Amino acid sequence: PALVMSIESNLHYRLGYISFCRAKWEATCQIWWYVVRKLLPVDRSLPVAPGGMDEEEIMTYVLQTKDEDVLCNFHSANAMLYTLQGNHQKAADNAVENSDHIFKTLKGHPLLMVLPFYMGISLGEIAQKSENDKYKKHAKKMLSITKEYSKKGNPNTAHHFMALEAETQLLSEGRQHLATARKKYQEAISSVTKAELFQDAALLHQRFGTFYLEHMDNMEASKQHTLQSSTFVRHWGAKDSVRL
Repeated sequence: PALVMSIESNLHYRLGYISFCRAKWEATCQIWWYVVRKLLPVDRSLPVAPGGMDEEEIMTYVLQTKDEDVLCNFHSANAMLYTLQGNHQKAADNAVENSDHIFKTLKGHPLLMVLPFYMGISLGEIAQKSENDKYKKHAKKMLSITKEYSKKGNPNTAHHFMALEAETQLLSEGRQHLATARKKYQEAISSVTKAELFQDAALLHQRFGTFYLEHMDNMEASKQHTLQSSTFVRHWGAKDSVRL
């Protein structure tokens, strides 16, 4: 009887844990479907996930949950969403407020291979325009993280380091920094195009277009890269982002 009770108790614990994990992963999947729904031209009448919560319900759930993994996935999803939509102020503020906690909580998660890139792009954009050093500090931190990943030879993240090098160069004054930034943008775009990572190619062309407009006063080059960005956006399906 003692053995049976021990087995039964252990079984109840394991079933409870499985149920807990299932709920967590269901919530996490719905959060990421929420991002897809925001970017791609899907039917807006659909719930955030098929058979799941609608947008209002998922926001309520996230605000109420005490699960750190779910919260960090939500902040990570928003980090990428804001950047891809060009809402760099929201993305930068999200990175400043949540990045340290995300990297600590999700340590070892594959998501962390790409998240510093998206955070770094928006942080770099806002750091160029803000007098608050917190953006520059975090932008340089994202550069450092992507540098470490680049050293490890991940071919899908090579452009991350190049792009953030370009963004960081723009935090310093002088024409030599502009020349270096332009070279790094060109290298990053060449790398990401070969890798066929079209969402990143779209983002980098958009950033390069902004560079030509704001730093080189070259409207024609800016227009060309902006149009190229739109082409890549359509190629990977985020037509709603083009309308933005």
